[in-house]
Amino acid sequence: VIVFCFVGITLLLSGSRSGMIAFALQILLVGLMKLTHFSLRKITILCLTLLVLCYTFPLFEQGSLYENRGEVWTTALVAGFTHPLFGTGFGNTEVFLHQATLKLHNHLQGYYVDSSHNIFLDWFVEGGIVGLGLFASLLFQTFSRFVTAKQERNLVLLLGLTAGLSFNPVSIVLLIAFWWLIGQGMVNDGKKVSL
Repeated sequence: VIVFCFVGITLLLSGSRSGMIAFALQILLVGLMKLTHFSLRKITILCLTLLVLCYTFPLFEQGSLYENRGEVWTTALVAGFTHPLFGTGFGNTEVFLHQATLKLHNHLQGYYVDSSHNIFLDWFVEGGIVGLGLFASLLFQTFSRFVTAKQERNLVLLLGLTAGLSFNPVSIVLLIAFWWLIGQGMVNDGKKVSL
């Protein structure tokens, strides 16, 4: 309880809305696992559904023109649809985001934006529908394997990282943890393994 309080206070003081969403989803996942008799599959589906619903939050965002997720996401969609099947190529996000800001005549024109602020949109821009489909399939398989193997800790961590990467530019630190968890799901093939 003390750790939850410290994390909650830290998130409130930092103002990290994506961190608050991730933490709330993790608390919900753990709480439902411990306090209810629902299956782990149903609880996971509920939490992932809530995460997807949280994707609507940037549409109602007010205030800062820079860092406005709704505007960045719209720009990323336009950039992704320039090469929708196979994408623009990995490492080309910033170029195509800039071109999309010029097409849209939005507030991001004068800013350097090198990320979609959403890992799924980054994959769509860089890898197109094919790349996004492969990425989403891999993530879905990992969640499924963690549920099947009842790897609750890995499930909670993957949910939190997915939520965090859904609203922020990716960082190497987060990507290392994210891909390590996906590797754990793929390598262990659903078997429960203790570290």
